[in-house]
Formats: sequence, C-alpha cells, structure tokens
Amino acid sequence: MTPVADTAVLLKGQSQYDTMRELSADIAAAFRRRGLQVAEIDGLAPDCSQRVAALIAGGRAAFLYGMNGWGLGAGLDLRRWCDGMGIPFVAHVFDHPLTYLRRLLDAPANTIWLLHDETYAGFIDTTLNLPGTCVKMPVGGPIAAPPAAKPAGEREIAILFPGSGYSSTTREPPWSTAAPAERKVMDACFDLALFDKARPLHEVMRSVFALFGVQPMEWRADWAAHAFTLLDNQLRVERRAAVVKALLRLPVHVYGHGWDHLESRPGGARFHAPAGFRRIQALMAESRIVLNVLPCVVAAPHDRIFYSTMAGAVCATDRNAWIDRHYEAGVELSVFDLPPDGLAEVLVALLADRDRLEAMADAGRARTAAEHTWLARVDAILAAVADRRRASAA
Repeated sequence: MTPVADTAVLLKGQSQYDTMRELSADIAAAFRRRGLQVAEIDGLAPDCSQRVAALIAGGRAAFLYGMNGWGLGAGLDLRRWCDGMGIPFVAHVFDHPLTYLRRLLDAPANTIWLLHDETYAGFIDTTLNLPGTCVKMPVGGPIAAPPAAKPAGEREIAILFPGSGYSSTTREPPWSTAAPAERKVMDACFDLALFDKARPLHEVMRSVFALFGVQPMEWRADWAAHAFTLLDNQLRVERRAAVVKALLRLPVHVYGHGWDHLESRPGGARFHAPAGFRRIQALMAESRIVLNVLPCVVAAPHDRIFYSTMAGAVCATDRNAWIDRHYEAGVELSVFDLPPDGLAEVLVALLADRDRLEAMADAGRARTAAEHTWLARVDAILAAVADRRRASAA
C-alpha cells in the first residue's frame, strides 16, 4: 500500500531571540490542529539531512516548509527531492528577499513562495526571476487561547517595547567609512526612505541609484543585496529610536540591546537586557500597551501585533497600508504615524481611560483571533500546496 503523504516537514533555522524557531513551533501546532502529522527538523543539527531524507524515503512527506527559506543552500539536495519527486518546498519569506539572496537563488522549481509583504511578489517573479509560484501571506499569530487572565487596565507594565536599538558606539551608519561617492548615494537612500511608508525600500533604492547613474540595478549581484541589507537594518533601528526617544518620560519598559545612549536620560523609561521570544510573550500578558514599530514593510504587519493582541494587550503600532486594511485604527489598534509627533500624549490619554483601553484590547484580540492566527494561515498554505501538487502531476 502506498503511504499517505500526510506529514509537514518543518525545517527550523536560526534567528535572533529564537523568533523564527518559536514561530515555527506555533505554526506546527496549527498544522496539527488541521489533522497533519508534523516533523520538526532542527536545521542546525548535524543529522538534519539524514532525517529529512528518511522522511522522504518513507513516502509520508506532503511538503517541506522553511521560514525565510531555511533549508535552501544548506546542502539538503532540495532540487532532487522537490523537483525530482514532486514534493513542494514552501518558503515563507518574512524579510525582504534580498536579505537572503544567496539562499533564495538556490530554490528548486517546485517552490511555493509565501510572501509576507505583497510587494515582494513582483520582486521574486520579475526582478529576481526565481522559479515557483508566489502566494501573498503574512506571518500569523498564536492559536486562540482562553481569555486573558487579567484585564488590560489591571496589569503592572504600562507600556512594553521589545526591540533593539543602537549603542553609543554604533550610531553612525555602517557606510560612514565608505568612499565619499558611495556615502552620498547611501545617505540619499536613507534620508528618502526613513519615514516613507508608501514605497518599498528597493523602489527607493532603484530611484536614487538611477539618479546617480546606476541603471538598471543588478539585484542579483552581492553588492546590491549588501547595500540593501545595510540600509534595511539602519532604517529599522532609526525608526525604533525615534519612537523610544519620543516616549522617554513615560513608564515604558524596553527590552533589547543598544540603548545605552538613552539609559541615563531622565524620565520614566526603563531599559532591560534582551529577552527571548517566549519571555516577551509572557511580558505581553502583563502589559497594558505593547508598542510595535514596523520594519521596512509597506504592505505587511509584524508578528508583534498578533501576539500582543492575543495576549490581551493594546497594540500601539505605526501605520502602513496593510494595517489600514485589516484593523480599525482607534478601535482595534492604537495607530500612529512616523515621525511620532504627539505619540506620548496619545498613549498617556489611553492609559488614563481604562474603559477605552480595555475595549480596544478586547476588540484587537477578537479581530486577530478571527482572521490572523496561524490557523488561518495554514488553511491558505494547504490550499497552495494542493494547487502546486495538482499542477506538478498534470
């Protein structure tokens, strides 16, 4: 009898604060809820390849799944398994494709790209010309849990912000020691993109580099990916720093490294060492407001929105097109613009209005539970895998 391909093979890689590993564990729980068997393979273990090969040899593997394409470029012989044996590889790309360019260029033809930001689809399809099919799908949140143990207004932590900044020794951008012409181009990209929430960073780069005579952009070249990554990282940190500095007088608890230049400032802010993903989840359940500053995405959320609202806190986040489409600002989330002018006054008023705080926490949790948990995402993943297998068999 032919074995039933009923197992999702999840490849767990490496990430800061174990974020991707824990997100993989949460999506595994959602797959199990939908009746699949799940094999969670540690992609950092020396026997990773042998374990995956054994699962495939047994005929039970329905698909392979790797967050941010983990497993590509890792010597797992994915092209033989996926293209030769018809097993889809599902690459859930949260960060911009250029962040993992070398890895993604190794993709088999039988790849399903799950793209966190819908603007990545054209970049994968047309600019990088990678094989496979694209499906627009953001990160998810935890499977619905029982109601929060403590109402938002009764919690000990007023405002929580999990996020790293830059220390007094790393405040200068990493391109500050480059040649003058290179610095000029990178500075122009940075200045234009800092608070631009309408254009993807690669579009800002494309326009600036064209002004300086670099056209067309060689996006598959290592130098382009390197320049993008430097800008992306610096923009994320600068946006976070702008928000934290605007809230220094408030009772905000910041968990992350790189804030030593602010720790001595007077005010209510308190700075703590970085904490792992699960510890931050526990702190969210003790917080009234959880602050989120989006990375460089124009049409995508952040997992912090989902995890904080499911923990029963109010999420205060900056705005982009995805937020505006999927949540009601002022009712389900507290939404602010960048630069964060007036944000401190908004949060002070929200903390003082306990009824509004708790109503917003309840509404945000209800929206996330209904539409944005991992259960909703795995349903879409399974549909995409079924479509891909039918297309491969045709």
